[in-house]
Amino acid sequence: MILKLIPVEVNQDDITDATSSIVSPAVVAAFAQAGGDFSEAVPFALMQARAQFLHEAKLSRTFRPSKRMLSLKCSYLSGPRYVSAADYDENMCRSTAAEVIARRLVRNA
Repeated sequence: MILKLIPVEVNQDDITDATSSIVSPAVVAAFAQAGGDFSEAVPFALMQARAQFLHEAKLSRTFRPSKRMLSLKCSYLSGPRYVSAADYDENMCRSTAAEVIARRLVRNA
């Protein structure tokens, strides 16, 4: 759900602002409902997602593929795919969003 919430890089202040239009009360409620019977576990799952986004951001910062690597075709599973590194800034925004949503869920509980 975080990937759909933040598909591109946005300003960090737009995520952390109390009156954010990105992490709105409706978004926080949607995450709470997504947990169903296990809604108490949603903040923990969000913090795990945050850790994963931070890890991916760190990898994308240390791994800068060459143009040749980016255009390299790989044939596996469902056919040709292009190798690309995840964007550092996008993953940092996603990790921040996961943390903010988790904090608001805990605060509202």
